[in-house]
Amino acid sequence: MFDGLNIKKQDAYDYILTHPKEFLDPIRQGNDKENNWDLLLLSRATFMKGWKPTNKEHVSLFDELFNHYFEYPVEVQKIFEASEKPLIWLPPVWFGSLRSLPSSSRGQVYLSQCRVPWKHSSVRVAIRAVDDIIKQCFKNVIGVTAVRSKYRKHHMLGLVSLAADITLEQWIPQADQWSFQRIYRVALMTASAVRDLHNVNMFHSNLQPRNILITGERLELVDQVTLVKSRLYGRYPYFAPELQVNQKSNIFALGIILWQLASGVIFPYSTNVCSYIYRIGPLKHFDTSYQDLFTRCLSKRPERRPTAEQVCNSLIQIMLQNKSIISKQEHSLQVRQKQILITKYLLQSRQEVSLPAIKELMHGATLKKRMMIRAIVSLEAYYESKKDSNDDPIQCG
Repeated sequence: MFDGLNIKKQDAYDYILTHPKEFLDPIRQGNDKENNWDLLLLSRATFMKGWKPTNKEHVSLFDELFNHYFEYPVEVQKIFEASEKPLIWLPPVWFGSLRSLPSSSRGQVYLSQCRVPWKHSSVRVAIRAVDDIIKQCFKNVIGVTAVRSKYRKHHMLGLVSLAADITLEQWIPQADQWSFQRIYRVALMTASAVRDLHNVNMFHSNLQPRNILITGERLELVDQVTLVKSRLYGRYPYFAPELQVNQKSNIFALGIILWQLASGVIFPYSTNVCSYIYRIGPLKHFDTSYQDLFTRCLSKRPERRPTAEQVCNSLIQIMLQNKSIISKQEHSLQVRQKQILITKYLLQSRQEVSLPAIKELMHGATLKKRMMIRAIVSLEAYYESKKDSNDDPIQCG
């Protein structure tokens, strides 16, 4: 059930006995020694079976746990008791220092290492600290913890999942190194994740490559919401022209991502996006059917955009066609030329803005491409210092 943590039946009793403070100083109850780590599953019937609370105010350790950490213990208990998927409790002291990631509408996300006793090692995890558990999606959540808050007495609920290896945004600049088939496969993986979300009457409030996590060959969308709300939230250029958030706006954002996978272009996070440099348009050396698909997704009229299911079907057809008349070498050259142009544009910004953006472009790049981009940076720095270049800066127009 918990493949991510590989829970095994071993020495849970001895560990709790020697580390009682991690479990609110429980008292041994009965003579049986329960050595199964499943006793940390958040189920009233089995949680900390064989142990009882020191504090007599609480009937069980299950009750004491929620009352000790959370502001609304009864409400949180009910959610977990009604859950089809029992989650495991991971004591806060098992986690190392928390490194915060950019916040999302679903709660602050942290990266950390979780010390797992039954593995005798640490696991890299992501923790989402949430206020409203009712609106949370538990897909890919492997455990629950408590996150200390700076602004309140009680802890926030922390939903724990395995940390991704990479985001889709970190993959996109590698498009010049990929075969056409791999580009199509990644596009299909992305479209399939959106389709699965839409099939359960949901949409994504902030669909963009930074919110698409990849672990191995598994792709996961994060920061999704139900159709109950449609608050505008996100990042340019993934907003649809109608400035609404729904399934149709998801298709518009998906069209942007499909274009990025083919062009190798990522949009800077901390500087202006020049409409000339970052213009989304046709690609000379790419499958026309694929280009027709992302063009339909980018229609200004929502009703003309395909459904996520139709996007998936179209991508499967494109993969089966396997048009070999298109030159991959010419496509790779086009991607690199575009990335060089973007590098030169970014170098016109302040160093603290341009260098992180250029570093993102080099993620996963071959040694040859890294050397090429570094050479451009060095030359631009040289000309800037000498002030003897007659070249006009790249204009945004």
